[in-house]
Amino acid sequence: GSVVAAFGWEYGFLVSAIGGFVGVGIILSTVSDTPQSKGLPSVQQISGEEVRKVDMLPTKEIQKMVLRNPAIWIIAISCALINLTKYGLMEWGVLYLQGARGFSLENSSWIIGFSAVFAILGTVGAGWLSDVVFKGNRTRPALLSGFVALGSLALFLFASGSRVTMAVYVSVFSLAVGVLYCVVSGLMAIDIVPRKATGAALGVVGISSYMTIGLQNIVSGLLIDRYSESVVKVVDGVEQVVTEYDFVPVAVFWLSAVLISFIVPVLCHPERTSCHPEHTSCHPERSEGSPNKETIYKR
Repeated sequence: GSVVAAFGWEYGFLVSAIGGFVGVGIILSTVSDTPQSKGLPSVQQISGEEVRKVDMLPTKEIQKMVLRNPAIWIIAISCALINLTKYGLMEWGVLYLQGARGFSLENSSWIIGFSAVFAILGTVGAGWLSDVVFKGNRTRPALLSGFVALGSLALFLFASGSRVTMAVYVSVFSLAVGVLYCVVSGLMAIDIVPRKATGAALGVVGISSYMTIGLQNIVSGLLIDRYSESVVKVVDGVEQVVTEYDFVPVAVFWLSAVLISFIVPVLCHPERTSCHPEHTSCHPERSEGSPNKETIYKR
């Protein structure tokens, strides 16, 4: 913002690009592949975990297993739906508050901007909630945060209130979505793949999520535009063309995305379904000779 204000919007993009290249250079020059590449013992040996046959496979083979694992794609789609609603609300929330609730541009921007802090808090607290409070269980924090996000978003979209009330609704939503995204995209994803494949799993999830961020702008924009109309009104004795919006269709779209984003991965998670960790058909990384009780899920 400071760069744009001082030198113009073009330099805002330029400085951001330079910062990205510098960050990539730092990563390439300082980050190592694995502990073994530096002559150190593996993570399993350090933590006392059993080294399984799958952990000894080449990284490329494990990455292929990840791409063939349907559970990863379910998580990727779920995370895409989370981001669809999260960024949809961030992008279109100001317009919604102005058009549907009658707030000024200043108050609308304050409400949406204030909630961003709580998304960070949700991200920070997700691991503690899952590992400490729920003892490593992934489905319970996903359900809790998912239903809280769904309820708070419904209140924000369909209940009226003051500036503070609306800020509370959207802030609770941001907090819950921060938890939900980390549990689904991070904890659930790395639970179902070998350690050497965590990067590939998170990469699949990340790519699908960021692709959806751009897509949601198009879909949400089309829904809002499709159900809006221009009418002529008299304002202070002067006829003016005013756009009236119907946000119900896009609101239903956002709420449906949130519901699917946590219900589907929870129903498909081994803690809830017949797709149990012991079933090799559900987890292609398991070798046929692996003991039946062997599992990659650490509760």
